[in-house]
Amino acid sequence: MKTTHKARTAARVGREGEVRAVNTWDFVVVGAGLVGSAAAKYLARSGARVAVIGPPEPDAGGPAEVFASHYDQGRVQRLIGFDDLWTRLCVETAQVWPQLEQSTGITVHDPVGWLYLSPSHDEYLDCAPAMADQFDLCYESVDGAGDVARIVPQLHVPGSVVGLFERGAAGSINPRAVVRAQLQAARDSNGVIVRDVVASMRRCEGVTELRTTTGEVHRAGAVVVAAGSFTNASGLLPRPLDVQVKGETVILAEVSSETAAELSSMPSVHYEVESETREGIYLIKPLRYPDDRFYLKLGMNQAVDPALDDLDALQAWFLDETTDDGSLARLKHEVTTLFPEVPFRSFRTKRCVISRTVGRRPYLGEVSPGLTVAMGCNGYSAMASDAQGRIAATIALTGGVPTEYEDADLAVRTRPS
Repeated sequence: MKTTHKARTAARVGREGEVRAVNTWDFVVVGAGLVGSAAAKYLARSGARVAVIGPPEPDAGGPAEVFASHYDQGRVQRLIGFDDLWTRLCVETAQVWPQLEQSTGITVHDPVGWLYLSPSHDEYLDCAPAMADQFDLCYESVDGAGDVARIVPQLHVPGSVVGLFERGAAGSINPRAVVRAQLQAARDSNGVIVRDVVASMRRCEGVTELRTTTGEVHRAGAVVVAAGSFTNASGLLPRPLDVQVKGETVILAEVSSETAAELSSMPSVHYEVESETREGIYLIKPLRYPDDRFYLKLGMNQAVDPALDDLDALQAWFLDETTDDGSLARLKHEVTTLFPEVPFRSFRTKRCVISRTVGRRPYLGEVSPGLTVAMGCNGYSAMASDAQGRIAATIALTGGVPTEYEDADLAVRTRPS
């Protein structure tokens, strides 16, 4: 393991007599994803001795113990949320992207705008004007197919439609790049990245000892667990959180580089259409993926999405991508219906996972002495990840949330006994 001058090490004799290094930190962040990497950055900037522990992205189809939905090239970035909390989190996060790009040299953000569409006026469109006024955000109303065609000529939404088009910093982010940049920022402040998986954790006399699957031992005064949808499955918390974890399947629709160029200014899209089998379609413009091909991404909630209640179910969901529950045909139908004139080359699906909390708000708080949890994406964590990481770091450092947030809005709920 690579450490810096700020880590303290000591010898420890293991159960079978082998000598292991014990690494001592002020803080350890468990989980090197979108929120965990941000929390590590802010903790390291405080001058504390910080390590963030998490595995690298697994090879396609290869063995792994934990996974993440950020193994992707595109996530929606909107600012106008459906309430004060999510709007504040998204605005704060979007304001950080230029700073992060400048300090690391890594491009993470594409401000192409965000288009929200609905067959009829709905609850979100009722609250959006107040959120826009409160946070001084700009948008324009969308009324009918003509407005949609003006914004995205290739998008054909059947039937009546209303909505809004948000400009400014709205658009998309590259989640892989965000994690890479956040970890680089943490390193720049002497934070240490440990590519491993925490297997167990126990606290004694004000110190938490963490053991990894490779046998590493780490001690810390405080720990932030930001393990995403694997938080409950990790077994690291004293009590499971009150959260529902479900699988989601997205489609990657391949296009040529010429078509990708034609759609390069396409905003991210959310189409709040609902039926017995699906709801909440979202779209990301064609982006270049690691295989050097361009894919337009479409995702949505489906009635067949499975509940993933334990580690075995989560691992099986990500590892077995060959089993098709009919999602490929359904998603292909959606994307070709919405883009009937786009010459798609191929279609493939990809696994994702979503955690839904009570009240649809993130869980950010201390669950026991020296243990802060940061999780509960509700489908929005990427666009609000930096703010959530900062809040988690602030809680770990000071015991309270930043003054612009309320504890009650971020309260962590555990499952009833």
